[in-house]
Amino acid sequence: MKLLKLPSELPGGYLKLLSKFCSGLLGKHALPATEVKSRAALVLQMEKHISTTIPDCKLQCFGSTSTGLGLGNCDIDLCMTSKKLQSASVPAGMAISKICSALYKFPHMYTSLEPIRHAKVPLCKTLVLPSRLQVDISCYNVLGVHNSNMISKYAEIDKRFSVLSILIKGVAKKCSIANVREGSLSSYAYIMMVIYFLQRTSPPVLPCLQELWEKTDDQPEPPVNIEMSWNVYFFDDIENLSKVWDGQGKNKQSVGELWLEFLRFYSEFDFTKYAVTPRTSEMVEVSSLSHIGGRSKSLVIEDPFNLSHNLGRQMTASGLQFVLKIFDHTYTHFISPVSLPNEHLKLYLFDHAYLTGRSVPVNVPKFCYKCGAQDEHFVWECASTDPVLPNDVAQLMAELYLYATQKLRVAAPVYMFQWKMDNNVRLHRCQVVINGTSIVCPGQFKTLHEASKAAARYALQNLQSPKSQYAATLSTMTIQ
Repeated sequence: MKLLKLPSELPGGYLKLLSKFCSGLLGKHALPATEVKSRAALVLQMEKHISTTIPDCKLQCFGSTSTGLGLGNCDIDLCMTSKKLQSASVPAGMAISKICSALYKFPHMYTSLEPIRHAKVPLCKTLVLPSRLQVDISCYNVLGVHNSNMISKYAEIDKRFSVLSILIKGVAKKCSIANVREGSLSSYAYIMMVIYFLQRTSPPVLPCLQELWEKTDDQPEPPVNIEMSWNVYFFDDIENLSKVWDGQGKNKQSVGELWLEFLRFYSEFDFTKYAVTPRTSEMVEVSSLSHIGGRSKSLVIEDPFNLSHNLGRQMTASGLQFVLKIFDHTYTHFISPVSLPNEHLKLYLFDHAYLTGRSVPVNVPKFCYKCGAQDEHFVWECASTDPVLPNDVAQLMAELYLYATQKLRVAAPVYMFQWKMDNNVRLHRCQVVINGTSIVCPGQFKTLHEASKAAARYALQNLQSPKSQYAATLSTMTIQ
């Protein structure tokens, strides 16, 4: 499967709008500073509660909460370590039982306690009251902590990495391709794919932190930091990154361009020959990774520290093709310019029907919501300082657009206001045209504002009516 190349005629204004939208997602979905502080306090409190049973326990946060790449009310992943338990070789499953017994003492704080002792990674799952925030506690999982620390350092190097991570996690969640148990990939695997891609742009956006170190006479070779039999070293002095890597800031691509290239990069990637290996800048062939585990090698995404761990181990050949098909539809959807107010772009761009191919976006005729011009320019190209369409009309228009795409599933609906003036009485009339179907608003109005607002409201009410002939007509255009 190969995606089309980025169209050379794609309007620069649209790429700018797309980049602004993508960058805005990070601010909207990142955990606010107050929530980060609250979660840190919660971890300290839980550590205090668990210490009633395990006196020397230490809790460390890892995963999306610690990396800043979480979506909305993401779970908290914690790693519990205890020198006393580890020196006594107490199994992780037994340690989980001790954690649960400690938390049972505080029923006003924790509910739905569930010990999972016999999983590959034993867990204690609980909901914290009163927020009912999900917390998962594992034992001795220090590699997860190191992984999260390294991801945080990559996020410090370039903000575009965080934006792309939020984007792919959003698409994966929307399209149900982020569940390992169902034969797909974890969010962590998608983040590794983002890192690997950004290491291979031209010029690279990110370096390979595991390959960098400050060479001296005393340190001619890369440092080694062994945890659980694996080398977890990576360069973490980001303030002095320029001393060991001269590529910082050289890539000037917008985040919109990088997002589209990311989707295309993996559609053309030869997964049968090469592995996704963010630990090194070299291309690594799958055939050379005989040590890596997993029942399937349809997709090999090597964990950067535990080199025997294939993050794509559950992925089948058909599952991989499905994920790539989602990438294909997402790419096609995002390169199709659409003229919607910024606040409604998220609902349109993350529409499940388009991302999964149930509806197919096409080239949308030029129409400007700001000034009402048709076949002249898009809204982002508008230079008008005196817009004809006020915000309330644009709001109604956006609601029309979203209702048709999400409820009626109309393929590529196009909304155009057409104003008609009666030369005798100088009154305004307006109609809405959706894919060639005209919805004419009765009555005449003294101002264009009144006419366009009435037409938008009239069209929306008609489409929402159970007996609407317009909705029945448009339903014949639906693509399943």
